[in-house]
Order: sequence, then C-alpha cells, then structure tokens
Amino acid sequence: MADGIGGRRRANAGDALIFLSIGEPDAAPPAAILDEATRFFAERGFEAQVGELADRLGVSEGLIFRYYRTKQALIEAVYDRVFIRRWSESWLIDLADRSVPIRQRVETFYLTYLDAVDDSLWIRIAMHAALAGERMPVAYAARDRVERALRVILLELRASGVFPDD
Repeated sequence: MADGIGGRRRANAGDALIFLSIGEPDAAPPAAILDEATRFFAERGFEAQVGELADRLGVSEGLIFRYYRTKQALIEAVYDRVFIRRWSESWLIDLADRSVPIRQRVETFYLTYLDAVDDSLWIRIAMHAALAGERMPVAYAARDRVERALRVILLELRASGVFPDD
C-alpha cells in the first residue's frame, strides 16, 4: 500500500483506486470499505475472512476493525445497505392511496420493488445469507417488510372488490 495524497492511504480495489482516510476511531467508516465489503461478501459468502477483504482493499485488517469492531458488525452494515436502505416506506403509503386505481398501485409497487431488489449484489447477499443459515434478514425485518406490503395489497384488493372478504 502506497502513501496517498494529504495523509491518506491509497489502496487498489478491483480496478478502482481508492483513498481511505485514516481518521479518528469513532469517525464514519470510509464508503470504500463498505462498498468493497458488499461486493466481497456477495462474491465469496460470509465465511470469507476479513483478512482477504483487507488484502483486496490493500489495507490492514486493523483499519477495517477500526470502523467495524467485529466481522459481524461489518456483515450487519452490509445487510443494512443491501436490505434496509433499499426499502421505501412510501411504497406502503402509495399502495394505500385509493385515489389511484388498485391495478396501477400494485403494478407500480411491484415494478419499483423489482427495481430495488433485481440486483446481483442483493440476490447474491440474500442467497449467501440463506445458505449460511444467517438469521440477519429476519433480524432486520426484511421478511416483515415484504409481508406488510402484501397485507396492504390484500387489504386494498378486498376494498376494491377484487377479492372477497374471508
């Protein structure tokens, strides 16, 4: 790893040249670490070692652990990025907006939801989590969010007369 500009360390991650600030331990982690960790775990799975990620970034494991105290904390940050930040609460509001025809609301939801999750990183992280027996998507209420949307859709389909009440 070569010294970079202005007290920064330079690291190669893939083809991209990244500058990681060496800041205070409580500072926000450099986006480059989480960006590469997301790609790394999507490719290698959660059994992969943080040392391999550090090598890939061209930094020490210590730098990664400065920002993410444990490997599990790093994995949780990846889950937050991949599952939680992609979810939009406005989807539920839009689904319940009866001024818009039910067909349009449902189609819009599915298309925008698909745009959010039809991504190789999302799919690979979800698959690796399932294969590893990770309970993190449950802990992050990923399934609960989708179930809430489905309940709203069912409620709105019943209200519109498409489905009869049970």
